[in-house]
Amino acid sequence: MRVEIFGKGDCINCQKAISVAKNYRHNWEYKNITYTKYFDELKLYIGDNLTADIEIPIIFINNKHVGNYTNYLQYIEDHLGGFGDSPI
Repeated sequence: MRVEIFGKGDCINCQKAISVAKNYRHNWEYKNITYTKYFDELKLYIGDNLTADIEIPIIFINNKHVGNYTNYLQYIEDHLGGFGDSPI
C-alpha cells in the first residue's frame, strides 16, 4: 500500500498520520505543501477542490484520495481491520 500524506510541518494530525503509516509499515511519503513542488503536485491531484480551508493532512492511498487523518484511520479499519483493537 502506497500512502502519500500532504500536510504542513505544524500539523499534529499530519504527524499522527505519519506515525500510523510507520506503525502499519506502509510505503509512505510525507509531502510538505509549504513547498511549491508539493503544493503544485497536490493541485494536480485535487484541482479546484484545493481551498484555503481544506483540512490537512490530505491523504492518498495508491493514488486515490481517501481524505484526512480520520478518513485514513477508517480506511485502515475497513481494509486491514484491527485498528480499533489496540492503541497506536
